[in-house]
Amino acid sequence: MVTSSRFQAGRIPAYTLHKSTGQARTRVAGRDYYLGLYGSVESRQRYGELIATCASGVDIAPDKLKAGTKIDPGQFTVNELCLAFMRHADQHYRKGGEPTDEIDCFKSAIRVLVDVYGHETVNDLGPIKLKAVRGKMVEKGWCRKYVNRSVNRLRHIFRWGVSGELVEPTTLQKLEALAPLLIGRTEAPRAYAP
Repeated sequence: MVTSSRFQAGRIPAYTLHKSTGQARTRVAGRDYYLGLYGSVESRQRYGELIATCASGVDIAPDKLKAGTKIDPGQFTVNELCLAFMRHADQHYRKGGEPTDEIDCFKSAIRVLVDVYGHETVNDLGPIKLKAVRGKMVEKGWCRKYVNRSVNRLRHIFRWGVSGELVEPTTLQKLEALAPLLIGRTEAPRAYAP
């Protein structure tokens, strides 16, 4: 547990950007806390609550991802799932010791997802919310194929979450129900403009 005595020994922890996920982050007593989309009202509120909790002397619960800890999928947020997946992906998606391009593709898809639904619990996502995320990708001007691949990457993250018992299998089944964008039936361009 992080206690106020450790917090008071140093300065007030900084509110910083975690570049790979686009989330706000702060470090208290050597432990990182991810707060949601950097610059958002919600992340600022979480930061304030965390600092107030430390200053008041109340213990902060340890990281949910600590080895051996049983996770309650009903309380696991989309932000936490994406962060856990990216920790995995940084090790898994490597070739010759270097990260592959797939890492950047996952990051792009994750940024859109956490911007819209980062604070939702993972099991609250379904095809309607995934469709809203897909709509944001189209608004960004992403081509149809890249949008479809990005949505599949998000499903892959949830599939990985199911394998680690972080996501209920029925949540993944619901996300699989969303059909891909079809040629001529979407506002997304067929390909990126040269």
